[in-house]
Amino acid sequence: MRELVYLSDRKLEQFLPALRSLWPRPKVNLKTPVLEIGVEPTPDAERSRLKQLARVIAHIERTARWYDDPAAVAGHWVHFEAPLNYLVLDGGPVPGMTLFVDRATQPGSTRLILHCSSNHLRIEGRAQAVAPPAGHTVETADSGGSGAGAITNNIDLLIGLLSAQPSASDGHVVAPNHYAGRHLPGATIDLLRTIDGRTHPETAAWMAGYARVTANFVVGTTRYVIASPLYIEYAPPPRP
Repeated sequence: MRELVYLSDRKLEQFLPALRSLWPRPKVNLKTPVLEIGVEPTPDAERSRLKQLARVIAHIERTARWYDDPAAVAGHWVHFEAPLNYLVLDGGPVPGMTLFVDRATQPGSTRLILHCSSNHLRIEGRAQAVAPPAGHTVETADSGGSGAGAITNNIDLLIGLLSAQPSASDGHVVAPNHYAGRHLPGATIDLLRTIDGRTHPETAAWMAGYARVTANFVVGTTRYVIASPLYIEYAPPPRP
């Protein structure tokens, strides 16, 4: 039995563009002259979607690389298994963005950052939610597209949101900074430094899945992999 944490309907639809109009939606509204009826997805529709996920995974895994493979450049599919914490980001121009982030284990290791929408989380409860301070705004360009500039703007925004939160250790609020003009590696390192100060290794759960790479680069001896997941599931930790 597999326990899903996250599933992206949009990515599933990319594999069947001709059938998008037939794809089961989370909810549809049926209007009549006298009433409007909300219809929830049926068990059969949910089973159909999970069967499609299995077919897509079978297709992806034929070419997917391990997530820390240097050859896994932007656009490639990768498989990952790692202990991950996650945070839901509230407020700002991209409300509801969720980050799944691993922890640094040793020099020369790989850091994994998964970015996705909280609308597709499939677990009960919510992770730590963070929001910008009252009266503070963070300027950002349009986040659409896949260029490095758009990703940098998103990360700059997330740094601003997270920097406004109290540290997990001392509760001190640090005023957010603007990161205009920062390049992607520097912004990513700052983002992870902020997240590491607000999450705990003890709360990271082993998870696995497949994701499409957004960026893959090395700074010093550490590799940083930023990716957008198709799905994430709980996974058993490796045996000692």
